[in-house]
Amino acid sequence: MVEFVDIAFLPSDLTIPADTDVTFEFINNGGLIHNFMIDNPEVFSGDLAGGQSSEIVVNLPAGEYEFYCTIPGHAVSGMVGTLMVE
Repeated sequence: MVEFVDIAFLPSDLTIPADTDVTFEFINNGGLIHNFMIDNPEVFSGDLAGGQSSEIVVNLPAGEYEFYCTIPGHAVSGMVGTLMVE
């Protein structure tokens, strides 16, 4: 589970297995709208208001991926993280 809070991801460092379906559950426990985005390949949680949650299945090749919140000002305020796929 990835928790959104104002203004951070908990946890901000994640590790998942490569080439395997992995279910990500997102929950926004903050008061602002937040989301989770990886640019390439695109992985997007959708915009979640406080109290909302979503779930997606990802399958990624090995590598290091940066994720961030696309809401203006959130990433520059520290709402970023790293996904290690091994």
